[in-house]
Amino acid sequence: MAVPEGIKCIIKSVEGVSSILDDPRSEKMRLMVLVPTVRDAVTLCKKYKNIEMVNVGNAGKMTSGEKITLTKEVMLTKEELDALKELVELYPDTFFQGTPSMEKKLATNVLKNL
Repeated sequence: MAVPEGIKCIIKSVEGVSSILDDPRSEKMRLMVLVPTVRDAVTLCKKYKNIEMVNVGNAGKMTSGEKITLTKEVMLTKEELDALKELVELYPDTFFQGTPSMEKKLATNVLKNL
């Protein structure tokens, strides 16, 4: 996985990353936090209000069940779709962008087209 220069990448459980984000030293760092589900992103976004951006990227790969296609890369279950709606309320600028070279699509616009 590629990470932009000057950004640290942390892959942990939600609880594990919370301990890092609670550490005052993390306030001086630019961190890229990856979570396996949209629900996990909601959990973190409720707890931490200083999140710069939320990219749903390739969401839906880690969940099983009947899925609704939002974009070519994003397919969500009903539960994850509900979590996305909640996430967009917390962070209206939430977007989908699987890779840096892909077009950035605002989640609010994608949800309007469902």
